[in-house]
Amino acid sequence: MTEVRTTWDGLPISDEPPFGAMVVVYRRSPSRLLMLHRAHHGPDYAGDWAWTPPSGSRQPGEDITACALRELAEEAGIEGAAITPLEVASERWSHFGYELPEATVVRLVDPEHDRYEWLPIAEALARVRPELVLTDLAAACELLGL
Repeated sequence: MTEVRTTWDGLPISDEPPFGAMVVVYRRSPSRLLMLHRAHHGPDYAGDWAWTPPSGSRQPGEDITACALRELAEEAGIEGAAITPLEVASERWSHFGYELPEATVVRLVDPEHDRYEWLPIAEALARVRPELVLTDLAAACELLGL
């Protein structure tokens, strides 16, 4: 019997790649990224997975675009976004971009995150850990011309 992998809150994760999706939410002039802080280890935690763009695991049988849109709605309260697939070299994770209009309000919806910040690109990249997330985020930013 195969053990089913689950998310932090017990939901099943697809056992076939891509295993999840990252949505790079950005604004231009000046360029900024939406970064979410995970609440699991407290408000001062700055280690692995503390700061990331909206992202999460794909559920079994879930379309990867549907996964990205679900995570964006669950984590940042952004619904109906016209996300753009990005060709980041990763077999394990899919990446999307979304330029959030200035008037759109971000709302933390689930208890996974305790706050968000709009950060300049260099500062956002400096906060991201582990290295595999940083590498993918940097590549996505380059593809978006940020």
